[in-house]
Amino acid sequence: MGAVRLGDKVSALPDLAGWSIRDSCRWAALWGDSELQLVAAGDSSESEPVVSEIAVLGSTTGPRPQTDSGVGVGSTEEQVRAAYPGAAEGTSGYGPWIRTGDPAQGAVYFTLYPDSRTVRQVTVTTRDKPSAEYCG
Repeated sequence: MGAVRLGDKVSALPDLAGWSIRDSCRWAALWGDSELQLVAAGDSSESEPVVSEIAVLGSTTGPRPQTDSGVGVGSTEEQVRAAYPGAAEGTSGYGPWIRTGDPAQGAVYFTLYPDSRTVRQVTVTTRDKPSAEYCG
């Protein structure tokens, strides 16, 4: 996601413009403005967490990142399925998701709003599924 990559040290992210880490949540770096929020998170049990998950949340009308196939927050379920035929399906704490790729190598999850079936969050991760919370 931009300059942030899976495997980067979370502690190095505040060197990038706008990223911050809270003392109570040293395993996650946050970036945001009024239209877009980004989270890069690692494992809270690691002494030097590395990024294993990057999530994009935010406005469905403002500027937002998209995959190479043009899918991002605000895309419809139909657009995700057309761009990624045969993608896996499941659910997380925030609702149903569609996954492309293998988590062992970094998969992309499109979490949908249950009612509108539009993308509410895009997550790139090496985890089995997107996290339900980052700094609970």
